[in-house]
Amino acid sequence: MGLPRFYLPPEELKGSTITFKQEALEHLRARRVRAGQRISLFDAQGGEAVALVSRLDRKDAQAEIVERPQTSPSPALKISLGLGLCRWERLRMAVEKATELGAFRIRPILAQRSRPLGRGLKDKLERVVIESLKQCYRSRGPEICEPAGLGQVMDQERDFDLKLILDREGPRLTSMKTHPPQSVFLLVGPEGGFDQAEKEAALNSGFRPACLSPAVLRAETAALAGLALVTALWEQTCRVGLDSSRKD
Repeated sequence: MGLPRFYLPPEELKGSTITFKQEALEHLRARRVRAGQRISLFDAQGGEAVALVSRLDRKDAQAEIVERPQTSPSPALKISLGLGLCRWERLRMAVEKATELGAFRIRPILAQRSRPLGRGLKDKLERVVIESLKQCYRSRGPEICEPAGLGQVMDQERDFDLKLILDREGPRLTSMKTHPPQSVFLLVGPEGGFDQAEKEAALNSGFRPACLSPAVLRAETAALAGLALVTALWEQTCRVGLDSSRKD
């Protein structure tokens, strides 16, 4: 089992002595950390540290940085996930698991069949990312964007080697013939999927349809299966290409 793991904002992880603020202090107590114990710290932007808790009482806590481990490299294949808004528990699961799978960016999409989820969604999803990073021991999580309409998202996400929209009527993703990409935008509809006008708009914007299964998959299942399959198909090839270019 690894060291107890805690999140700190990047500016707080830079120094050699850490003074924990109220939220982090409560988390330390909840994990039953004691003075003299080592803990793992991260900032969700690639920063990592091992610290020794020097003081922990009812009012505050301090720790001294004793090591800054080399962080694991980011995935060679950058995958951005555009996900139609669905019920909170399903959206939360999709973001949690997409973090574990190494997604680069997540764009919540306000589609015709999306469920409105109110204000503060970006902040809530960023907290989901941080909690997932604690569990999976990644150093960096996906960027969470503000919810936006499909048209706005497609306008802003143009520079990808491959753009895919999951569609049961499309060809199987595993049979798709394409040059190995270094960046992929994966578009997944909400519960009920994208409507016909949205599908056509995506195709006109350069998205290619891809099918995962003839079965009807829930939004969160489709998102995670798509991420895992795209990674399995192309990340290793992308890594080899990057290594070759560095040697040149």
